[in-house]
Amino acid sequence: MIDEAIRKELDSKAIYKAANFNNKVLIVNGWEGCGKTCVSSVFKSISNSEVMRYSYELEWICYLWMANKLDSDTASVVIRSISDLLVYNHMQSREVNFRPGDLSSIFRSPIWYKYIFRLFNKGGYECETNISKSTVLHLVTHKIYDCRNLLREALGSRLIHIEVVRDPIYMLKQYKFNQDTLHKKKSPRDFSFRYVNNGLPVYDGWDNSDSHANNNWELAVRFLERRFNNYFESTNSIIDRQEDLPHMIFFEDFVKNPSTDIKLIEQRYDIKFGKLLNKYLRIERIPRSHHSDARSRPIYKKIGWVKLSNDSESISDVDSYVNHYRDIGVPASSIDSLLKLSQKYISWKDKVVKKYR
Repeated sequence: MIDEAIRKELDSKAIYKAANFNNKVLIVNGWEGCGKTCVSSVFKSISNSEVMRYSYELEWICYLWMANKLDSDTASVVIRSISDLLVYNHMQSREVNFRPGDLSSIFRSPIWYKYIFRLFNKGGYECETNISKSTVLHLVTHKIYDCRNLLREALGSRLIHIEVVRDPIYMLKQYKFNQDTLHKKKSPRDFSFRYVNNGLPVYDGWDNSDSHANNNWELAVRFLERRFNNYFESTNSIIDRQEDLPHMIFFEDFVKNPSTDIKLIEQRYDIKFGKLLNKYLRIERIPRSHHSDARSRPIYKKIGWVKLSNDSESISDVDSYVNHYRDIGVPASSIDSLLKLSQKYISWKDKVVKKYR
């Protein structure tokens, strides 16, 4: 037991922020290549939503917490403070993206013109009065599923937490691209924090290793296996402890029939998708008849996206991807491992759907 005098001293050194805004904070999280960008594009149609932005600041706090470098109370204070600063800056067009071609550009938002007007508005208190309970700060993050309870503790009822999950069979080329351009080259554009002992990102775990991987395809499969184990290992707490999960969007299902997820999100988080919903669904080519019927964006092509639905109308989505992997030279052992991982994913997804849908 901690002596009462010591406990009081520890409590007095705790930090806090005097007050917080009461707006909602939408966090769309997922692993690389899971479909976050597509989902966030559809979420632009949420009433009173600010322009989408990536928040590496929030990710870094979560990574430090995952590495046991920050306690939960301190991390929660910083998460709330970051959320407040971001929405406050949005209201006066500070730190918003004006690059027309970027996915997080204001010009990809239905309210882009507001950010032009805000440039010339007064700041300070006048901005504060424009932030209400109906305001939705729209953030996209990577790899912080393990921090779901921390985010809920930090933001409480303000939090709208969407976890975008995708069958790993569709994600291989993204991970191979990351190996070729970021991880193996130690690029300064890789903003992950890594453990000294194994060189792996914090979210991959302190005791993991990639020393047995023979090529970048196999390395990509190993990365996928570790990331999906984060989901699989949470299953017992989901079933046994009645854990309040984020809303899980299973991307391969969402792009074929988004209506179920949209209705559930509206009910759970007391928000409304506005009249622009159908427009953004059309822009993202949803609903799709084939999983690969995505928009032909340069960034997708850069990582190897190709349209597969015209190859054959008689085979499944999965088979068309497997055939494609064979055609481009993915080793048979890597494809076998990927198929096994996909089966585990499907079993896990069935458990989650049965529990929450």
